[in-house]
Amino acid sequence: MPIAVCLRTQGMYMRHWDQLTKDTGKTFAFDGDKPKFNFKTLVDMGLDACMDVIEDVSTRAMKEFGIAKELEKITTDWAPVEFEFNIMKNTKDILLIKNFEDCVGLTDEHLGMITNLNFSPYKKEFEEQIESLYIGMNIVAEVMEIWIKLQVSYM
Repeated sequence: MPIAVCLRTQGMYMRHWDQLTKDTGKTFAFDGDKPKFNFKTLVDMGLDACMDVIEDVSTRAMKEFGIAKELEKITTDWAPVEFEFNIMKNTKDILLIKNFEDCVGLTDEHLGMITNLNFSPYKKEFEEQIESLYIGMNIVAEVMEIWIKLQVSYM
């Protein structure tokens, strides 16, 4: 991958630039929180000799960015979810989950995503968030399993 493409990878955060500085011994200029360079600057810095390091950090940045987007999707998908209930026929106070299948589907989908993220070699920055979501999704799955057993027993 060309050096400029590696360094402009989406997901290059300050921690990645710090790692590049540490691994290459080169200091990068910034305009605020964005790196400031052109091709001549890169050549003058002699970064072509550091391509392996640059590609490794760039790959890590891309993979971490993908993880961050998946975690964001999980959080965003659950934000509007509200359990909807119907009162069971011939009763006054037994509630049935109306949107049960949607919630189970979302839980299963996200548990699968979280499990995959847990196996990623690039998860280090997100371990706490992954673990928290994993625990939360399992609690939701357990509660829904118990609820459906209760619903079935009253039917």
